[in-house]
Order: sequence, then structure tokens, then C-alpha cells
Amino acid sequence: MRAPIYLCNIYPAVRITHVKYVGNSPEKLLSQVRHRLALPAPQKRRLIREKAGISATELASALDCSRQAVRYWEDGQRTPQGDLLVRYADLLNALEAELKAAHDRAEK
Repeated sequence: MRAPIYLCNIYPAVRITHVKYVGNSPEKLLSQVRHRLALPAPQKRRLIREKAGISATELASALDCSRQAVRYWEDGQRTPQGDLLVRYADLLNALEAELKAAHDRAEK
């Protein structure tokens, strides 16, 4: 059995309030930390979704979670955990990249 990895040893400048240790998979834990750090601020999450023309219900359906969960994340009341965090961060970052690309194309 591997010893737990403590984030303060890996990312000393980042203050993380709570982290789950996921079995014997340090790679999965590090992936979750990277996605948490890449997750846009709550206000920006809603802005990205709205600019992309996606409703909270549609986003919840795509992520297989409740609309209320999406609202909590966008209000900054909660943060997604585990695989949901990874999928949500990836989706928001992809949407943001698409919006930027569309804006750049429109300017040409």
C-alpha cells in the first residue's frame, strides 16, 4: 500500500481547504488538483456558460448532475469533486477556448 500524498508537499504555495485521498492512485489525485487549479472563478463559470448559450439544465444534463449543483458551483457555494470536477473543468476550458476562437475569427 502506498503512503498518502499530502498536497502541501507538492503545491506549497496553494492553500487547499479539503482534499480526498483516492485509493492508491496518486496520479488521479494530482489530476484532480490540476483541474481544481484550472477551474475558472465562480463568476466566470456562469459567464462562460451563458456566452456559449448553454442553460444550467443543459450543462447539468451533459455532466450527469443536478441543475442545483451547477448553480452552487457558479455561485461559489460549492466545488465539484472527483471525476465531476475533471469533466466540469475540461468542459469550461473547452467552451472558453471555442468562444475565444470564434471571437478571433469574427475580428478578421
